[in-house]
Amino acid sequence: MNDFPQSDWAWELTRPWMLWMLLLLLPIAWFFWKSLTDFPKWQKRFSLLVRSLIVLLLALALAGLTLLKPSQKQYVVLGIDRSLSIDKEAAAVVDTYLHQVSEAATSSGNAAHTVAFMNVAARPTAITTDRETLVALPEEELNATNLASAIETAQAAIPPGYVPQIVLLTDGRQTDGDMLQVAASAKVPISFVPLPVRTEPEVQVAEVKAPAEVRQGEPFFVEVTLASNHADKGFIDVYRGDILVSQQQEPLSIEAGETVF
Repeated sequence: MNDFPQSDWAWELTRPWMLWMLLLLLPIAWFFWKSLTDFPKWQKRFSLLVRSLIVLLLALALAGLTLLKPSQKQYVVLGIDRSLSIDKEAAAVVDTYLHQVSEAATSSGNAAHTVAFMNVAARPTAITTDRETLVALPEEELNATNLASAIETAQAAIPPGYVPQIVLLTDGRQTDGDMLQVAASAKVPISFVPLPVRTEPEVQVAEVKAPAEVRQGEPFFVEVTLASNHADKGFIDVYRGDILVSQQQEPLSIEAGETVF
């Protein structure tokens, strides 16, 4: 883990528009000037000072005045893709990388740095700093990959006071969510460790698009996107529940990459 240069302490206002409350100092000053009380001058000035201080502190509190403390402590969340698209070769790369990370964290001798882990597929598991307690995903959730949800979960789990970092070990084959949109809006640096993809012939349904609502008896289109790592031929059957409503009679040509029908 790299050490970041020490920076200066700083102040930050999370809600600066609340500083409008400082305008309340004007009527306080006006009443002090026009006051007809017969208090001694020192007492009136002390009263003005106390009232002004109360308004100032209240305005700063509502504006969210925060003292930013410099920190070199890192909190790294490793998201490990465990979906079915990860074969034994990719799993071996994951194990090697995790072993190297664990050794680096131990050899650095800096207990301030923290490495956390989570498994990712259709959903991410709970984040833990102990690999031995990392929860395995159920088999029914291994058929999908939602990297967007993994980024959101990791970002929410990083505690304040640390230098954040998210690292995803994945082959990049997402089936749910919009990873690019979530990553672009994230306030945490995100890195990727690309895993080798499967080499055996594979064809999968990448996306199915259909209208959200149609009139009874009205014809409509269903758009099917197939993803393949080789050229092939196949059939597309469409079911409504358990009822077969459309069946291809002739084989369709499937190109390497994505093919839309």
